[in-house]
Amino acid sequence: MKSKVLRIAKRYARALLLLAIENKIHDRTFHDMHFIEKVFAAVKEIRVILESPIIHGNKKQKIIRQLFGEAVHPMILKYLLIIARKGRSALLEEIARQYICVYKSFKGIEEVRVTTAFQLNDSLRQKALLAASYFTNKEIEFDEKVDPSLIGGFILDFSYGRYNASVAKQLYELRKHFNVH
Repeated sequence: MKSKVLRIAKRYARALLLLAIENKIHDRTFHDMHFIEKVFAAVKEIRVILESPIIHGNKKQKIIRQLFGEAVHPMILKYLLIIARKGRSALLEEIARQYICVYKSFKGIEEVRVTTAFQLNDSLRQKALLAASYFTNKEIEFDEKVDPSLIGGFILDFSYGRYNASVAKQLYELRKHFNVH
């Protein structure tokens, strides 16, 4: 079920990206979708309301208009209302998420999560950026996470894999090596 929702949301997101590019508002649309995603994260009741089969479509459209009418581009508001009119308002949050992904792909941006044993300073952040850029030709967008169990080093998580240069991983490999021999 979840994969079907993702597939449908991704189609809507791609269509929106094409429409936004055609109208030269794809950057603005990116910010609008980010805003929509943040609203859904902040107000959990919106998801419940939009997913409810009891609440009529017209009421859902009115809620969408009240929530996003002044905050998003008029074309985006029309798009959201069309989705609600077609009975797909439960997909809005996932469409926003998927739009952000397809937009970043279109712009050549790779999201990389950097996990370290401690908070990175600017010098280490630059080294991690250099290490990440070694694996991809794309612009890097960092998401930093601290995990003291790594002891030292770092882990880079890409959309297509992981590079683990942590001390914990090296100790694990040594332990495994000595247990075999």
